[in-house]
Amino acid sequence: MAKPLKNTKNTPLCSVLIFDFYSNENQNLFKNSKISKIRRYKERRNNATTQRRYKETKIQRKGEKLMSIKEH
Repeated sequence: MAKPLKNTKNTPLCSVLIFDFYSNENQNLFKNSKISKIRRYKERRNNATTQRRYKETKIQRKGEKLMSIKEH
């Protein structure tokens, strides 16, 4: 899974473990990991249809707020 470097004396901690992304088991691990979930969420969020839907719901909520203010 993670491969330690040969020279670990002078290397910073972050580079001691090298992650092999290309093996299948690690790709599956990465798919389910938090980082990839966040990345997928960001990709979905940047989608044009999602943006439009978000704007529509935002406007709708704004309208609902205004209506509720008028009722009181």
